[in-house]
Amino acid sequence: RDELPHEAGLREVREETGLDPELVDDTPSVPAPAGRALPQPRQQMLYDINVHGDGSVGHQHIDHVFYARVDARDIDPAPGEADPEVWAWYDESDLRESDIDPDTVQFALEAIEVVRADERER
Repeated sequence: RDELPHEAGLREVREETGLDPELVDDTPSVPAPAGRALPQPRQQMLYDINVHGDGSVGHQHIDHVFYARVDARDIDPAPGEADPEVWAWYDESDLRESDIDPDTVQFALEAIEVVRADERER
């Protein structure tokens, strides 16, 4: 789609939720007459997908994890995306007590803290 990783992430949020995310980014700028610094992912993860019985991996996903804020919580996905009823909002205690995968919980807790810290600096 000729888009950068952070642009793809923002587009995915818009498509899947209908929300308009604002990237929380503290990537330092670099003076470059013909370039620009790209937002850095907070995390980069490699996930094995379709692991076969013999331990071989069908394929892998490389996830670039960015954090963003939204100013609304009304989920209105694009056609073909998951229904709003499958989405849920979690606070820190909900996350810690959930059965969500530990990596997702860690990223979510970090995202909450990063957004809060960014709000304090505004």
